[in-house]
Amino acid sequence: MLARWLRRLRAHFRGEALDRELQDELRSHLDMKADELEASGMSPEEARRAARRRLGNMTALVEEGREAWRFAAFDRTIQNVRLGVRALAHSPGFALAALLSIALGIGATTAIFSVMRGVVLRPLPYADPDELLALGEKAAEQELPVSYPDFVDWKAQAQTLRDLAAYRNESFNLTGTGDPERLETLAVSETLFATLGAKPRLGRDFRPEESAPGGPTAAILGHAFWRRRFGGSEAVVGRTIQLNRRDFAVVGVMPPDFAFGGPADIYVPLGLFRERLAERGRDAGVLVVARSRPGVGLDAVRAELATIQARLRAQYPDALAGRQVVAAKLHHHLVENIEPTLWMLVAAVGLMLLITCANVANLLLERAWARRKEMAVRSALGASRSRLVQQLVVESLLLFVAGGLLGWVLAGWSVDLLVGLAPGGLPRATTIAVDGGVLGFTLAASTVVGVVFGLVPALQVSRPDLNELLKESGRGATGHRQRARRWLVAAELAMTAMLLVVCGLLGKSFLRLEGVDPGFDAGRVLTMQISIPAAKGDGPRLAAFFQELADKVGGLPGVRSVAFSNGLPFASANQVPVEIEGRPPAAGEARPLAALYVASADYAPAMGIEVRRGRGLAATDARDAPRVALVDEVLAQRLFPGEPALGKRIRVAIPAQASEPALEIVGVVEHVKNRDLDDATPTLPELYLSLDQVSLASLPAFVRRMNIVVRASGDPLLLAEPVRAQVAALNGDQPVFNVRTMADRVDETLAPRRFAMLLVSLFAGIALATAMVGVYGLIAYSVLQRRREAAIRMVLGARARDVVALIVGDGMKVAAAGLALGLAGGLFVTRLLGSLLYEVSATDPMTFAAVAAILAATALVACWIPARRASRVAPMVALRDE
Repeated sequence: MLARWLRRLRAHFRGEALDRELQDELRSHLDMKADELEASGMSPEEARRAARRRLGNMTALVEEGREAWRFAAFDRTIQNVRLGVRALAHSPGFALAALLSIALGIGATTAIFSVMRGVVLRPLPYADPDELLALGEKAAEQELPVSYPDFVDWKAQAQTLRDLAAYRNESFNLTGTGDPERLETLAVSETLFATLGAKPRLGRDFRPEESAPGGPTAAILGHAFWRRRFGGSEAVVGRTIQLNRRDFAVVGVMPPDFAFGGPADIYVPLGLFRERLAERGRDAGVLVVARSRPGVGLDAVRAELATIQARLRAQYPDALAGRQVVAAKLHHHLVENIEPTLWMLVAAVGLMLLITCANVANLLLERAWARRKEMAVRSALGASRSRLVQQLVVESLLLFVAGGLLGWVLAGWSVDLLVGLAPGGLPRATTIAVDGGVLGFTLAASTVVGVVFGLVPALQVSRPDLNELLKESGRGATGHRQRARRWLVAAELAMTAMLLVVCGLLGKSFLRLEGVDPGFDAGRVLTMQISIPAAKGDGPRLAAFFQELADKVGGLPGVRSVAFSNGLPFASANQVPVEIEGRPPAAGEARPLAALYVASADYAPAMGIEVRRGRGLAATDARDAPRVALVDEVLAQRLFPGEPALGKRIRVAIPAQASEPALEIVGVVEHVKNRDLDDATPTLPELYLSLDQVSLASLPAFVRRMNIVVRASGDPLLLAEPVRAQVAALNGDQPVFNVRTMADRVDETLAPRRFAMLLVSLFAGIALATAMVGVYGLIAYSVLQRRREAAIRMVLGARARDVVALIVGDGMKVAAAGLALGLAGGLFVTRLLGSLLYEVSATDPMTFAAVAAILAATALVACWIPARRASRVAPMVALRDE
């Protein structure tokens, strides 16, 4: 029993609390001791008191032992840290190389995690964000804004939703207070802020009467605009500002972290546009956000909205033909376009981190093996294996935690660069930050990888064999360690191969996409926008304004042609249904949609769009001339399959054009890619109408942002200020904005793919360099261990090239194993890249062959350098060193 009690006491010294079994044993011991004392002549009471005193002494001894163990454990930890710092200080080259590798790997991982956390993982900053939904409509697989009357009906009939709100992007011209300025505006229903659970920082929300026709006009300022334009003065609430020549009372200011619907300068009631939005089924619709009732799932909401929409289609077959409701979680809706790219980058940077850690583990293994005699001496002096493992793991942790902190600093510098490189409109970019949560992630990641990759060398050398250490040398002494290093290097090469395959596929896809013909000549074309607050009766005045502006800009030096259009490729353009005159669609049949461009006569020449058949728009296509239209080849084939389109008559099937004469097709132009170069979003056919024949007032769906298109003979950006000056000379209250070249607009469509390709290329480059350092280190150390063998071979007549071939062949076996594993893994990984590839197969043999050649060539160089150096050492020198 005493031996068992001592075992329990030793466990207690290790920090374990007294349990019931130990207490029972102590009580039993107390009873036995009391019996012994009573048998020696003591009274029962005296014997019991004496036994209790002894028990108290034992308990005090146990508590003292536990405190001593705790102090000793703390002291051992401090001692391990001190020894670890001292050991690393004695090897500054090793410590610096390992720190930089770890900092680079963990810094890149932390930066990508920061972006991922801010964009995807962090909940939306609204009340009960899981209840928020984004609602929309689609027809023929094309997403459409929600028809405003449909929104009103959904709001009245839906029982699974407790709140619905609508909004749309607009623009206003601010005048009367300093320089004229174009403002990004969000027109919102009076329930939007309440649906989101947001409140103005200053002032109040919109009132119902401010959305009613003829009601008072009110505006709420965005926080950034309030600070920039009004200096953050709280006195702005209650003031009046002039927007599009109308007075608006400022009733509030939004908080700085509110950015729903994109950054907005100002918010106005959606009711101001009710007349323009009144036609059901038209393109000028709204975006809808809703809040589901507690406990109601997304499937139930979709089912109810589908039932409501079916009733509406039966009631309004012409307006809603083919229109269906789509519903998604608001969070998913906001990030769905960028989320696959971010997850792919997380996987890529994770591979790079593993490669870096494997390389550091190789360095640790090599260093630990060099200290095996030290470990043997410490073991002989009584150090336990656990103590040796603790010491080596603490050194690894010191490296990884210090490298992680350095990586956290690097991540802070890198996040701004990542956000700047990210494609335009990165959702929730304001929430991306390297904060305390990211620091916690960095330290946790550093600790985990420090322990995992520190254990490998620690377990290798913590059980030294004195007999082996007394031997001079030999391959048997290093075989087990060499196998571990070979597997680590092979794993590095395998992961590098996977990254290179992904990089190669993305690069080849990007080059293919860059070579796509967009359907127009984007070179030397300058575009800028003006926002026109149109009203009935403005037609003649606006026509005169455009004509005079065209004459003045056309006379500037370096201008070849100038034109105007309501839309541009890769920018806003209305979608309108088109039908053939005299051929109304059958019941339930959807009319084809086309992107509508209302343009001046010189638009096609200015944009470099080729007229394939017939003629283009001309100055003679005036208001009182027969109405004409141009169609692209896609729309011509869709409307008149197998027939010539020239001379046919069509209509824009919206109520505002019902009373207008039909349009005669006078020309067929080449199709212009108007959404994406790769047509990831289904492209729309195009319809072109003459600006002189369509007034703003007669076409309510017309986008009131008019584009000025200037084709230059030189650098188009040099014309930006002269054109701006001509606009100001004609109308001092007219702001000019969004000044960009068409080449920049085309380049912007490639931004998501370029972003992914650049980062994966960076990770792959770092991984390749790291893996090659690993191969070089493996072969160099192998050469050092086999110098005697090489010397004996050369003494026996082997030539230098034979020794080089032997060593290189040994290293290439490792490279071949890693390459085979990597290419096999690449076949699986690249199947997840489907949405990011363009006209490139995920198993493209040329890419895989190129990766194999690159890795094989670099591995060959990494093996050849130390092998060549070993072959030049004189045999007698090598044997004397041994």
